[in-house]
Amino acid sequence: MKNKNEAAKYFTQKNIGPVDIAAGVLLIAAIILILISDGFSRVYYLGLALFPAAVLVFSRTSKISDSDYEAVVHRIAADNEIPLTGEYVSGEYDLERETRRLGRDQRARSDVFVVARFEFATHRCRLTRWKINVPENSAKPEEYELDASAKPELIKGEIGISQKKRETEIIAIPTDGGTVRIPVSPRSTDGDEILERFSRL
Repeated sequence: MKNKNEAAKYFTQKNIGPVDIAAGVLLIAAIILILISDGFSRVYYLGLALFPAAVLVFSRTSKISDSDYEAVVHRIAADNEIPLTGEYVSGEYDLERETRRLGRDQRARSDVFVVARFEFATHRCRLTRWKINVPENSAKPEEYELDASAKPELIKGEIGISQKKRETEIIAIPTDGGTVRIPVSPRSTDGDEILERFSRL
């Protein structure tokens, strides 16, 4: 994925499009004809099966895969020296954005991946939040100094993507400049662990 157009394509492409369906039907029909035919006609139908098979292969390889998209997020993070793992480090897609989709692997993704690093010390915490904007190929860091008066809250919700419901979790932290919202994965214990550590400031 080299540019904004390819990142945009990830969100507009369909997992199974009309070309895939048509080629699949033609391929199945050709296989059936091969099985019920004999002699020269079998060779003819075998040749006929190659066309929809080639269309299917081209259709699959021309799409931006989930792993391709994830690789871009990791590359932008590496280029900007953003930690994706570690103690009190969370990373999740911002599913409150309009540009989002459900991948073939059933993971919900958006055009912005948010990474947050919490550095706890006695009675204070330094929060660094990066918003990795995949189409723009950029990452903007924001830093916050929080003290024991910060009362973060874990907000659980649900969103609809591709006619399916997906759970969301957001850590909301009030600051002087407004509420900082950090998406965390409902599949992990990141949110609970970070809130538990805040309670010990």
